[in-house]
Amino acid sequence: MRSAGILLALALFLVAGPLTEAQGVPVATSINPLPAVTDSDTRFGVGNVYPETHWFNLAHNAGMRWNRWEFRWSAIEPRPGHFDWDGSDLVVSSNQDARLNLEGILISTPHWAEAHTDSGIIPSGLYEPWDSPRNTWGTFVRTIAERYRGRVQAWEIWNEPDYPRGSFGFWFGSKADYYQLLKVAYRSVKAVDPAAEVLVAGLMYWGDPAFLEDLLRMAHDDPEGRDNAYFFDGIAWHVYSRPRDVFDRVQRSRLLLQKYVGQKAIWVNEGNLPVWQESRLNNYQQFPLSGTLQEQAAWVVQWYAYALGAGADHVLMYRMHDSDEPEAWGLARSDGSLRPAYVAYQLAARYFSHATSAARAPLGEAEQIIFQRPGQRVTVVWNRTQHAIAPAEVGAAAPSALLVALDGSSQRVTPSGGTYQLSLPPATANSGPDPNDYLVGGSPYILVEDLPAAGAPIEETDPRLAWNGSWEPDVQPAATGGRAVGTAQAGATATFAFSGSTVTWYTARSPRAGVARLLLDGSVLAEVDLYNPFPVAQYPLTFTGLSPGPHLLSVTVTGARNPRALDSYVVVDGFVADQALAAPAVPPPDVAAGAATDPGQPAAAPAGSSQPVTAGPTGPTQAAAGAPAAGREQAAPAVGAAQ
Repeated sequence: MRSAGILLALALFLVAGPLTEAQGVPVATSINPLPAVTDSDTRFGVGNVYPETHWFNLAHNAGMRWNRWEFRWSAIEPRPGHFDWDGSDLVVSSNQDARLNLEGILISTPHWAEAHTDSGIIPSGLYEPWDSPRNTWGTFVRTIAERYRGRVQAWEIWNEPDYPRGSFGFWFGSKADYYQLLKVAYRSVKAVDPAAEVLVAGLMYWGDPAFLEDLLRMAHDDPEGRDNAYFFDGIAWHVYSRPRDVFDRVQRSRLLLQKYVGQKAIWVNEGNLPVWQESRLNNYQQFPLSGTLQEQAAWVVQWYAYALGAGADHVLMYRMHDSDEPEAWGLARSDGSLRPAYVAYQLAARYFSHATSAARAPLGEAEQIIFQRPGQRVTVVWNRTQHAIAPAEVGAAAPSALLVALDGSSQRVTPSGGTYQLSLPPATANSGPDPNDYLVGGSPYILVEDLPAAGAPIEETDPRLAWNGSWEPDVQPAATGGRAVGTAQAGATATFAFSGSTVTWYTARSPRAGVARLLLDGSVLAEVDLYNPFPVAQYPLTFTGLSPGPHLLSVTVTGARNPRALDSYVVVDGFVADQALAAPAVPPPDVAAGAATDPGQPAAAPAGSSQPVTAGPTGPTQAAAGAPAAGREQAAPAVGAAQ
């Protein structure tokens, strides 16, 4: 017999027509894709790319490099020792020809191999030695892994074993049974294809939040675990509805892995937001945990930003296109037309690939995730609230940036006052149980900055910088490398001489941060409130359009602070300019230490400035001009790294 499941799915896809008014569904229009993404990395993938040229082309043009596909034991071996390989052979060979890595899900015990035990239903012989002929699961896994050696790069062992058992579910044994299933599969795969990865089944979390930790504890306590890499190479998560959850899931599981078994790969291989306007589940009306076409597109960018920002190794969406499911999950419809989410996927693959580091750094009510790529800084930002934000001030690391909207349109923008000023549309996706809770943020923007060729920042230890006041080493790693320095001492000043039309000051924002005044050649360039309810270690301020110079830039701690700030602390991380010049003579601070003791009282403005400044409580006694103080027993208040 043929592989009925695959052939039926293909038949449904081939005969499915476009959505029409006659079916009671609004006519769906296809959006135009962006140019093909040719340089994405292998972190990007999707589930259920059918083995047909059209779908493979769409997957490649979106930047997808992995396909996740189900290999059902019950369909492949319907009778003991009788294998039907036609459907799975087609999938494996076509993905190989299309140059897509393949992640195979091994699932579904055939009836003939079921063993009914006190703990549930498991494959017969599961607790026999892994290579025993009586171990039906081990025999099947070894057979399929050997057949597709080198052509299936990863095997996922079952699906959502933490899903609550009931009328619907995937795994009907106990946790201990699942651990045994994983052990047998790991040994069986590695015996015939050592290079293939073996993954813990994708977990849905909400069914049993303790499942992963319980499983890791079993592996840790297993006397055979240490010598067998604890019987897995990576774990997987399924995260739907709320993009933010994927960030928490990846970070928490990284800590659990380190606690019990050491570092392993973390996959996120399912997630999406179904489109209610095109889902028959609720007669094309809104249903819980659904969204509009635009909300789904915003979800894609935010989900990828959170997952990759948290350090996920592979991130695969569910799914490439619609199927016979009642929810509209696909980036494309079954007739091949594209939803806005397809373009959103292209944006994520184009701009988040090849990141060497990432950091989550919220700016008040705006979410911000920063990716560092070779020669580039990519910042994705969106509104987390139902209220418009105008403006959101995003730190500028270059004289200009390409501002990319959710539909792929773009424009060149320049900083004002050192930052990019963005108006962020509000969140609208409130289909969760609480109408005041917004699952997905507003439409995101992506800022792409080509970093100046001037090179590495001039760090705080560079002798070309001059210092006035008492500066302490900051306790957190700096964004530019090495360390940063900081102080809350009113009047403390850092001075930098340079030539060129652009200068960037790297600082940090935090709940403890206060107000800094920047003077350029003796005139006020900007006065910057660095308060932020979340620590942001990567906060550059770029000023451009200057004369060729030479110039003298000074950064002074005013002692003033936002009413919500805990202190008036200011961090100096480094400076970037076309050319750094020799250290200048240290000018007097523009706000004398102790000029005012009441943070609400104005202090004298610096020469040449018409802007008042408020001074905070007096800082420590000024040190002699020179390099920042080092080796002190009491460090200055911490400015944390971005979360």
